[in-house]
Amino acid sequence: MGLPVPELLAVRVQDGLHGLSADAQGARIAYQRDSVRNTLHFSLDGMVGDHAYGSFNQDAQGNLKGSVVIVAPLSGLPTPAGLGQVDTWFRMDTRAAKEGEAVVERSLGVGRAIVVAPEGSAVPAGIQAIYYSGGVAERDQAVDEAFGRFGVERKVITAMRAWPGQSETQAREWAERNAAELYPNAKHAIHCDTHDSGADADLERFDSRGLLESLRRGRFTEDESGAEITLADLAQERAQKGREAIEAFLGGLPADERARLQAHSEWHKNRLAQDAAAARALDAEWVAKGEAQFKAEVTEKAESGLARLPGEGDFFVARAGFTQSVAFGPKQMAEALASEAIAPDDQIWRSGMAAEWSRVSDSPVGRLAQSLGVLAPSRGAPAPSAPPVIVAPPPPFANESVDIGRLGAVKLSAWRDQRELDAEIQPLAPAAPERVRTPSL
Repeated sequence: MGLPVPELLAVRVQDGLHGLSADAQGARIAYQRDSVRNTLHFSLDGMVGDHAYGSFNQDAQGNLKGSVVIVAPLSGLPTPAGLGQVDTWFRMDTRAAKEGEAVVERSLGVGRAIVVAPEGSAVPAGIQAIYYSGGVAERDQAVDEAFGRFGVERKVITAMRAWPGQSETQAREWAERNAAELYPNAKHAIHCDTHDSGADADLERFDSRGLLESLRRGRFTEDESGAEITLADLAQERAQKGREAIEAFLGGLPADERARLQAHSEWHKNRLAQDAAAARALDAEWVAKGEAQFKAEVTEKAESGLARLPGEGDFFVARAGFTQSVAFGPKQMAEALASEAIAPDDQIWRSGMAAEWSRVSDSPVGRLAQSLGVLAPSRGAPAPSAPPVIVAPPPPFANESVDIGRLGAVKLSAWRDQRELDAEIQPLAPAAPERVRTPSL
């Protein structure tokens, strides 16, 4: 038998309040990222642990990252799109922010939630809150207090897909059994396996922002048969297939669920069309200017933007999960931003910058990347919040190699050394135009 509904708690770890609000039913979580994802993810009866594919609680240096924890009875949330012990997800309510604009506001009501947050956090009136001061240990004590108010003992979750003592097969069987018991009228619509094997993940793959980023580095890729195809053509194909996939997905949903998702679906289709148009314009610019001039202008924009950032001196870059970083001068950093050496989730810090290590998308460097179109936000997206003040020294930096970026085998230090060697050997000889093969997106 599955656990009774009141004894199952949905738990979400966040790095801030992110638009948390109160409504007649209780707490409501807002989603403010520039992403086609339309689901919010929770673990059940415990906090998700950090693992190779995601860091939710601490950063690579051991500093607190998941400062806010939302604990809510599962019974107060809508029917989940996917049910799992460590990953349960819900599709969000969506609505157009302004009439006639292709912008959506996404949120999820979580009912009678308790919010665990650092002292001084502006938790809205009407929402239960437990405040703490300190780091991970103090946060976890506050989370235990929240669990105690619901009469539930918190599980310490270390695996990616199962509770302690359960295999992945047992966890999947648990999900199927509880989907039938807790949601008998909707069991057929609840995915009881990993998120990446479900329909929601399939729709997320219809996104062209990474493709646009790749188009700033090269014009060509290969299709499944190995034939060359321009990235602009690929963006057009993705827009068409995405529209068809979204329509098919909506057509299989009940009317009330379809109404909740309609605004997001229209926004998703419009964004794909806009990105296809942007790709065509970039492709035309490549042809008109030639590779050397096109890339030189991208680098020049990056260098100009870096000069305006707070702080001074070198930039340091590291991939999440590594304890060392690599130093770059401003000009080299500009070239790295305009190349494949820097990925959107790599960490960047600048000497003298009053900010802790941040994901690029939430940092001043992220705003530079947005100005280059590398991380372009949707029209009307909220501005990133100011990064907090450093509470710990920056991580050590070294000249040792650090795996980084979408190229996998490429290392920042190797990229830097090769760039300097190229400049010494043939400083005036422009590289011959080549067709760049990008990773499949």
